[in-house]
Amino acid sequence: MVDTDVSDRCGHWPFTDCVLIGTDGRGTGAYASAKALSTKDDPVDGVMAGLEKLAANVGLSVGQLLARTSRFGHGTTIGTNAVLERSGARVGLVEFGGCGPAQRA
Repeated sequence: MVDTDVSDRCGHWPFTDCVLIGTDGRGTGAYASAKALSTKDDPVDGVMAGLEKLAANVGLSVGQLLARTSRFGHGTTIGTNAVLERSGARVGLVEFGGCGPAQRA
């Protein structure tokens, strides 16, 4: 399993953590991690940089790492922090009659 998390620490440069949890070829537990800087404009850059470091840590290319990955998870706190800091775009909700439970959202 490979998991990535793109974090935005209260307006500072965001970073990406990548973690590998699984077994090696002998059935022994394996764990590796990597951290990479990211940019707010394109968090994918940080994910790819983190995956490159993670793959290098276990002696594989990114392609080999992903080919052996049975589960890939991705999370981010960028959106959560934007809401908490009120630093994101202004949004609104337009409702139409008869929406039922959506009106309570």
